[in-house]
Amino acid sequence: SGLNGDCPRVGAEDKFSTVDEHARKAPTSLMTSDQDLITYFCRESKDDVNKIRAIYIWIISNRRHLEELAKKERKEGEILAEKFISLTKIVGIQSKMITGLHKAPSNQSESGPTVCGNHCWNVVHLAGKWHVVDCLCGASDVSVESFYFLPDPEQFINSHFPLDIDQSWQLVRNPISLEEFNQAPLISEIAMVRGVSLSSPKSRIMNVHQSLDCTIKDPRAVLTDIAVVLSSEDGLIHNEFVFISRTDVNTYVINATPPFAGNFRLTVQGKLSTTRIETITELVLLCVSVKKRVKKFPKDYETWGIEPKFPDIVQDLCDVPRTFQEVKDGRLDCSISTRTKLEVYASLKWLGDGRTLDDHVGTESTPSRIRLKSVLPKKGFYRVCLFLRRTELLYPVLYLLVYNKKEVSKDTPRLGYSNMEVLV
Repeated sequence: SGLNGDCPRVGAEDKFSTVDEHARKAPTSLMTSDQDLITYFCRESKDDVNKIRAIYIWIISNRRHLEELAKKERKEGEILAEKFISLTKIVGIQSKMITGLHKAPSNQSESGPTVCGNHCWNVVHLAGKWHVVDCLCGASDVSVESFYFLPDPEQFINSHFPLDIDQSWQLVRNPISLEEFNQAPLISEIAMVRGVSLSSPKSRIMNVHQSLDCTIKDPRAVLTDIAVVLSSEDGLIHNEFVFISRTDVNTYVINATPPFAGNFRLTVQGKLSTTRIETITELVLLCVSVKKRVKKFPKDYETWGIEPKFPDIVQDLCDVPRTFQEVKDGRLDCSISTRTKLEVYASLKWLGDGRTLDDHVGTESTPSRIRLKSVLPKKGFYRVCLFLRRTELLYPVLYLLVYNKKEVSKDTPRLGYSNMEVLV
């Protein structure tokens, strides 16, 4: 039997709802009899995964009682991990306790994650392979209790590092070193539950020369209201130097351009299928050099790029142009590859005073591309919104931010085609 963490669990928590409810209703009179407790669990739990699930839910639901029954000199994690071993032994399932490091998010006054040096969790042998269960972390927050039951080891290693000499207890394909564990950015459990990950950078502390790109992957498209806080050591916020772009339905790119040399904290936040804003990850930026002129982005617009509300329509776009574009002479001209000929319309707004300038922007379509041309009369920021027509409706699918460096001379030629053609 190899050390392999491929998870036998399929689907959401609904699969275990009956088992969970039964485990939580276990009478307190069973607290001191492991054999009677297992007999009670087995009424609803017939296979090994369900038996392990019942044990896990019962332990995290009774953490306080278990700690009160145990001797005070023992660590809380040890108490729960040892109880897990004793209960799994009765049902004939092999398990053991792992001791290691646990990274947890810091509070705002600290420079990095908090690391616990003697955290305990379990590995359990199911279907011929080893899997992870962490009762202590599962008991700490109801929103992530499902994550710590048979989590993907490739995600679990982000916050848990076994101190066993045998690296195979990491249960990952390519074991990492302690240094790599310490340097890796910490991803919140709630983000990992939803499949959200940090694609780059790979290190939590980054030397920054002028600017840094941070890429967030959201394969299930559950992340909404993404926001970034860029703060300096004096506690001041510099969010006007951050640009957030959605480059496709499942990818966000965050560009941070610190306004001066020094240390900054970059905190990525968002909603993950809940109403609550969650912290996804944090980076420390050691800004070594800055641009001569650092541009302040408009504050009233959070995210640029793809509009996430209409993913089926967006799929007709093959690639997205750079979401932020600088124009030197007042003339914007860019193309977007498409899968078929599309009916398009573009809207132009000057962000200086919010004025709509739709007569200054034009579009044309061929079977393989959309061409977007615009004359930008004033210096400053503009918002370009691209709409696609479906039946009788226009759907916004793409938002571009354009910065024009200088005003257009009066003899600028008119657009070669009309923005309004598709509406005829």
